[in-house]
Amino acid sequence: MLSGTHKIIGVAVAQSLSILSYLPLSSADIAAGCVKPDFSINAIKHPHNKEKSFGYVMQLIEGLVAVGVPRTGRESRDYSSTLGVTLHFIADYFCQAHNNVQLSPLMAHVAYEFALHQESWRTDFMGKALMSAAATKTHPLTSVAMLKEHIEAMHAGYLITPPSMDNDIHYAIAVSTMVAHTIVNMTLATGQNRAAV
Repeated sequence: MLSGTHKIIGVAVAQSLSILSYLPLSSADIAAGCVKPDFSINAIKHPHNKEKSFGYVMQLIEGLVAVGVPRTGRESRDYSSTLGVTLHFIADYFCQAHNNVQLSPLMAHVAYEFALHQESWRTDFMGKALMSAAATKTHPLTSVAMLKEHIEAMHAGYLITPPSMDNDIHYAIAVSTMVAHTIVNMTLATGQNRAAV
């Protein structure tokens, strides 16, 4: 996905978190984190497809849950940025340009991502994010292992659906929102467990 598409997803997810979460997060830092992997030297080390970077993404998720509830502005910005980076990779896992070998040549890859970005302007990202967030509350995932399993199941489902830009947009926003809300819910639960000790 183009950086602009990642930013749109990041803003929608951040807005859904601000409405439905009690964790103090920075929407601007979530959105900035969503574009960071496109401009980072780590992009070379961590390709944007699931097969090559899922272990890294799971480490990011485990780190976010383990760090607990941000207590300072700096901690909130760091947490938010890392959450955004995580969402960048998740969204790319549900983009044909990162799953279809016919789109591997750079020009085909960029052309597809540009067309996907144009298509995304017709999408109600906020509505989709809120629907996914509501589903996450109805069927919560309560462990990193459950989250990992769910991402893998969603990716497998995505790969067997007929390729389309609508599917890319639907899966990217739905799974990104689910991942963000699940991470935040687990972080809040971790904070409550620490407070109870």
